[in-house]
Amino acid sequence: MLFLFILTGFSSFGQTLIINEVSNGSAGNQEYIEFVVVDDNAFYNCGNSVPPCVDIRGWIIDDNSGYHGTGGVAGGCNRFSLDPFWQCIPIGTLIVVYNNIEPNINLPADDLSMSDNNCRLVIPINNTQLFQSNLTTPGAIACSYPSTGWVNGGDWNTITLANTGDCARLVNLAGCEVSSLCWAGVNQNTQIYFASGGSGADNVWYFNNGNSGIQSNWSEGCADNEIVFDAGTCGANNQTPGSSNNALNTAYIAQFNNNCQPIQPLTLSLSATTSQGCSCDGSAS
Repeated sequence: MLFLFILTGFSSFGQTLIINEVSNGSAGNQEYIEFVVVDDNAFYNCGNSVPPCVDIRGWIIDDNSGYHGTGGVAGGCNRFSLDPFWQCIPIGTLIVVYNNIEPNINLPADDLSMSDNNCRLVIPINNTQLFQSNLTTPGAIACSYPSTGWVNGGDWNTITLANTGDCARLVNLAGCEVSSLCWAGVNQNTQIYFASGGSGADNVWYFNNGNSGIQSNWSEGCADNEIVFDAGTCGANNQTPGSSNNALNTAYIAQFNNNCQPIQPLTLSLSATTSQGCSCDGSAS
């Protein structure tokens, strides 16, 4: 028996990924992008204790290509590889992709396991099995990404997020941008945009709940390290890589994966009664 879950307050236009959090880190290029696997058309089988899964092979991760302005354009792009690992990722899974050259100290340990039941993956971009890179720079339009020229292993230099203005972009299999988060001096054709006081330094941007394409459902916070404090900045740390962003975000993700707990199969109890004057026969399954 199949049931379709109706997810209240949710709309992602059939996407299989959304951006959940973007951090510029507190210094240098301690950057990461966090995604959530979603599917607003998912069917849940009442006999399964795990949520359905989706195929995210070939989805592209990039920064501004020029489509959102002249700033923050880094040549090339990256994508989730075509490896079978990505072929069936349960919805509600958090995926953190980070700069292996300068890891953010707030990152949890690398997690490449789909069998540890913690509903998250934490993977450096240079993993040669799970990411691919392409030196071709996309054009300054919504749909302009290469179909050939991909090589094993991602390269954060093709994403490097500029403090003065840049975007984190998610691109579908057709090579078209489906979501983006931009800040500071990069402010054209934007979906989610933060002025950020003219600089994205020490900033983190995170999704709360509802429709991820609506500005009011996003917040901006500080990315000051609790260990290495940057004097003169905001002095807070709102980064949550590998975890939900707040109570609203927790509830949003939980609607897909039962808060990372096994889904209890539905049960049905039948009882019989005798009514006067009824001569009907029937059956139930």
